[in-house]
Amino acid sequence: MYRLVVTDGYTMNPGDLSWEPLHEIASVVYYDRLTPHDIVSACADADLVITNKTVFDQNILAQLPKLKAIFVTATGYNNIDISSAQNQSIAVYNVQNYSTESVAQHVIACMLDAANSIRQYIRSVRQGDWQRSQDFSYSVARITELKDKTIGIVGYGDIGRRIAEMALAFGLRVMVYSSHLQKSTEGITFVDLDELLAQADFVSINTRLTTSNQYLFDKKTLAKMKSTAVLINIARAQLIVEKDLYTTLKKRRIAAAYLDVLSEEPPTKGNPLIGLPNCYITPHVAWSTFESRSRLLETTISNIISFMDGSTSLNRVV
Repeated sequence: MYRLVVTDGYTMNPGDLSWEPLHEIASVVYYDRLTPHDIVSACADADLVITNKTVFDQNILAQLPKLKAIFVTATGYNNIDISSAQNQSIAVYNVQNYSTESVAQHVIACMLDAANSIRQYIRSVRQGDWQRSQDFSYSVARITELKDKTIGIVGYGDIGRRIAEMALAFGLRVMVYSSHLQKSTEGITFVDLDELLAQADFVSINTRLTTSNQYLFDKKTLAKMKSTAVLINIARAQLIVEKDLYTTLKKRRIAAAYLDVLSEEPPTKGNPLIGLPNCYITPHVAWSTFESRSRLLETTISNIISFMDGSTSLNRVV
């Protein structure tokens, strides 16, 4: 039986999913998380590894001669030295499209939060403001409708397309900037980035990180947005120059930002974006609905079976 090591399983399964299907196909050693110092010793006898963020670079892989396959519980696999894996005949698998619904839903949730100010109203009621009110209804923050507002989607892969579909259901106008120009369709207009930034009430960043778009949103780009606009980033932190975003938010040059990613995760104490009253940060959870994580585990198990059977898999990287 194959010996399988799970190096950092907690984020995919904090306790609400079952590992039992893994035990049916392999001898499993499980870790919530491993320190870099412990990776080699923990995986020394492993035939297979399931990992999320644990780094397997050239040095580490060279010390794991028994390793036959790595299964990344994510779409991105930049934590694996692919060239070294190929040289050692180590197969590498990822999981694609498991979180499309979850991430798109998170973007819509951010827009609804910005439009309805629900947090502020709940906080107000808890503080006793309603009991003290002279009226049956009162205003704490402005509430606005999404209908007829404009969302600008930067990047038009599976997630961007799903956001567009959801946005249309709310009656939003949809503008898209994509490196792959497409013909406009009903309700969706493809434009250049400058036009999108000038018109969008919500700007959602959904593009993959590349060498050409790294730090796309710097002070010059941010300055092109409407002062009432809301920026949403659930893609990669390196698409934004964080110090420029801090200045932009601090000076109220845009209304707000919703971020699910930061350049350092977990962030260090004193990160200036944390605590800004118009910057709303979630801890990289857009992908992590129960359904999304269930699909992630199920597909990973399918990848393992595919490797064992020697069958073809769309998720095999090398």
